[in-house]
Amino acid sequence: ILQSPAYDREDKPVTQEVDTVKTLWKHECERVLCDKLVEKKDKHWFYKELLVQSKRFFGEQTYKRFKDIKYPCYFVSFLRDDTIDEETDEIADLAERIYERVPSEYNIRSRIEKFLNEYNNPQFE
Repeated sequence: ILQSPAYDREDKPVTQEVDTVKTLWKHECERVLCDKLVEKKDKHWFYKELLVQSKRFFGEQTYKRFKDIKYPCYFVSFLRDDTIDEETDEIADLAERIYERVPSEYNIRSRIEKFLNEYNNPQFE
């Protein structure tokens, strides 16, 4: 589940922080497995089993941290902005597309809507 998100495009590890990798594991399990479940009882089973397995493989501390999470943990590769040339208003340098955790206070919805608007309303000169 973690092979590609844990590495950048040059096969260098994105993070060395163990807690970040564990949280990434949780996120990927939710996306790959839980998102496909339809019944509430199945989703409930999944989250219960996720906690059991996190305790089994990662220990009590990770189990408690996952159990106490009040909001979903998301990882995305579009948090960084391209560098824009001030004189030409063109992209001078593309942002690195690093798969990273969305900060809890970050308004990801507005960023997604911005990208959707740019995609659906391209500016031609």
